[in-house]
Amino acid sequence: MRHLLFLLALASATSACAAASEEVLQARQKLSHYALATCLAEAYPEEPRFTDDARRAAGAYHFMGRGAHRIVQDEDTLDVVHDPYATVKEYILQAVTAEPAIMKQGGANAVAGCLQAVSTAEFQALVRDQDGYIALQD
Repeated sequence: MRHLLFLLALASATSACAAASEEVLQARQKLSHYALATCLAEAYPEEPRFTDDARRAAGAYHFMGRGAHRIVQDEDTLDVVHDPYATVKEYILQAVTAEPAIMKQGGANAVAGCLQAVSTAEFQALVRDQDGYIALQD
């Protein structure tokens, strides 16, 4: 009986761990998609239909949309202590200007620059560094 209870507990813990792991992977993907959509929205300001669509996509992946990362505020002052979305947005916009496919406002290679920036190991590490801010579902 003890062995059966142990196996059931182990199976339950493994299942919960797998579910949490899947949630983390989905949260990371949403944060990456937010960064990409933000990058594309910034790339084409003179194309309002495209820019508006990219901004709506970024909003959907943000915490206030369907994003899974919490924005941490100071409880007394309500100042933002850490915003994973601002962190990846700042990184992606800086990284894309450093890419060989230089992003210019609406210029050639903006999409390639955005895609390259989100594909780097550094960006993926930055996204993983935000795992502590994921609001896992119970």
